[in-house]
Amino acid sequence: MTRISGFIMPRFPWIFLLGWAAVAGSTELRSQFSPYLPPAGHTEVTVSHTFVTFDAFWAGSVKLGTQATLGSSGKDQSTTLLTLEHGLTERWALDLTVGTSRVEMGSFPSDEGWVDTQAGLRFLLVDEAESFNRWAPTLALRIGGILAGDYNEGVPFSSGDGASGVEVSLLAGRALGRHFTVLGDLGYRWRNNDVPEDIFGSLGLAASWRSMIFSAAWRYDGAVSGLTILGPGFGTVGGFPQTRERNSTVQLGWGGSVNDRWFLQGYVARTLEGENTGDKRIMGGSVTLSF
Repeated sequence: MTRISGFIMPRFPWIFLLGWAAVAGSTELRSQFSPYLPPAGHTEVTVSHTFVTFDAFWAGSVKLGTQATLGSSGKDQSTTLLTLEHGLTERWALDLTVGTSRVEMGSFPSDEGWVDTQAGLRFLLVDEAESFNRWAPTLALRIGGILAGDYNEGVPFSSGDGASGVEVSLLAGRALGRHFTVLGDLGYRWRNNDVPEDIFGSLGLAASWRSMIFSAAWRYDGAVSGLTILGPGFGTVGGFPQTRERNSTVQLGWGGSVNDRWFLQGYVARTLEGENTGDKRIMGGSVTLSF
C-alpha cells in the first residue's frame, strides 16, 4: 500500500490514469499520465487492449448515421498499446507508448498499422505530502513528442491523423481523506501536416477499497480550428485529419493489485457530445508489471 498525504491506496497510484489514457483506443485520450511519478529506479510496463465501436457520427454538430451517410454499418477498432514508465529520480520520470491498431469500416478498406508513438518527460513541481500548505495539490509538468504511425490516415475515422508534433500538459492530484483523490490534467497539442491544434483536459475521482481502485472521469479533447465533415473545403482543402474534431467523454474504471508487482484494470467509456467525430462506445483492459 502507498500513502499520499493521508490517502491510502494500492501500490500503483501513478499508473491508474493509464486506464483513462488507454480508454479511447485512439490518439485523443492517450496523453494523460498521473502526477504521482513512479519511485526512482522503478519501471512500470503496461499492456492494454481497447475496443472502439460506433454507428453514428457528428458532421459538425449534426449527428448522422454511418449507414445512411457513408454506406457503412459502422466502425470497429481494436488497439493494443505498450506503455513504459521509468522513475529517473524522485522528481523526474520518462514514459513511452507504442502500439498497433486495426480499423474496419463496413465497405471501406480495412486498415492496420502502428499507431502514433508518444514519448514524454515529467517533472514533479509540487508534492502535497511535502508541502507546508495543507491544501496544496500534487502537480507535475509533462512535455512530450508524437511520431506519426504508418496507418492510412485517409480512411474515414482512421487510427490517427498521420501527423507528428509536441504536447505539454499540467497534471494534478489531491487526496481527499484516506480513500479518495481528485485527479485531472490540462494540456495543449501541436502537430504538423495542417492538423489543427488541440486543447485537452480531464477531471476525475478515484476511490480505494482494500486492494481495489475505482474511478470516474470526464475528459475533453478538441481542436481549436479546422474543417467540418461534408462542409466547405472538406475533400478539397483537407480531409478527416484536418477537421475540427472535438470529444467529450465520460469514463469508468476499476482495478486492483494482485501483489506488489502486478496490477489489473478494466474500463468503459461513452462519448457524451462531439463534433466531427464518432459517437463511440469503448471498453478495454490492461495489465501492469512493476519492477
